[in-house]
Amino acid sequence: MKVLLINPPRENEIIGNNPTIIEEERGFNPPLGLLYIASCLEKHSFYDVKVIDSQVEQLSYSELKAAVAAYNPDIVGLTAMTMTLIDVYKTVDLVKEADSSTRVVLGGPHVNLFPEETMANPKVDYLVLGEGEYTFKKLLDAIDGFERLSQISGVVFRNEKKIFLTDTPPYIEDLNVIPFPARHLVPYQKYSSLLAERDPVTT
Repeated sequence: MKVLLINPPRENEIIGNNPTIIEEERGFNPPLGLLYIASCLEKHSFYDVKVIDSQVEQLSYSELKAAVAAYNPDIVGLTAMTMTLIDVYKTVDLVKEADSSTRVVLGGPHVNLFPEETMANPKVDYLVLGEGEYTFKKLLDAIDGFERLSQISGVVFRNEKKIFLTDTPPYIEDLNVIPFPARHLVPYQKYSSLLAERDPVTT
């Protein structure tokens, strides 16, 4: 199974009235949530994992669509925040345009607050609630079986047009069990900050 994790473009982000210099020079932070999920998949599965950070690569939507089509993933995962929801949904649209059989999984703060509203978008196939490092992998393992899906904590899915939310997953108490982010899957030299714009940074 080929898994593509995407950090969408930032063309429609809802932001405050920051000074222009901050918006132009704020740099880019690595998408750590996606990189943690990627590292867990690399360590605990045989799935083929790729990460596209559209922001640091400065990809347009047409360029992103071409990259998605070239990789031809079975699963696409994205993090959804309310302020980036427009770009998330535009990315979901282009994924389905590239191949309507590709399954789309969303996680992140927005889907935790508004799971049913998010699933109202028929192009979104699954949600991962809570900490997704291991839930996402369990979802992939069970994605074709309704009975198994219903037994995984922290997932939202459809069956015959009805939306199902499973129970709340526990927090990962021992952070040492999580492998370090898969920074090798992104161009880490390109990440910078307004506070250190001449040097690569990470978080």
